[in-house]
Amino acid sequence: AIRYSFESPVGYSQVIDPQSDTHSGTFVSVGDNEQYLQLRGRKTVIEQTAVNLRRQIEWLEMELVKLEGERQELDRKLQGLEERDRSEFTVSMSGRRDVEELPMPGEELQDMSRMV
Repeated sequence: AIRYSFESPVGYSQVIDPQSDTHSGTFVSVGDNEQYLQLRGRKTVIEQTAVNLRRQIEWLEMELVKLEGERQELDRKLQGLEERDRSEFTVSMSGRRDVEELPMPGEELQDMSRMV
């Protein structure tokens, strides 16, 4: 997070999400209307979270396309191999250790509500 110092103009208040205490870069002048500030603060965080989630979904879809392409290529290569003297079986364990998941390079899924 980048630290900064900013003095808002007289009469303006920074929009803050009351649920997560996330400060936004938006300042509004609404007098003493505390309810408006709270609702506007929450709306700002929800909007930014939605933008961040859409970016993650876009990235995940691109990764899925790459993995599907690689899987199809591996299927073609496997079909080309001789089937003689080969047998195969799969053991499924309960829990998350049954399949190794590939890491997502340079990206992590996170609670984006804190990233405004």
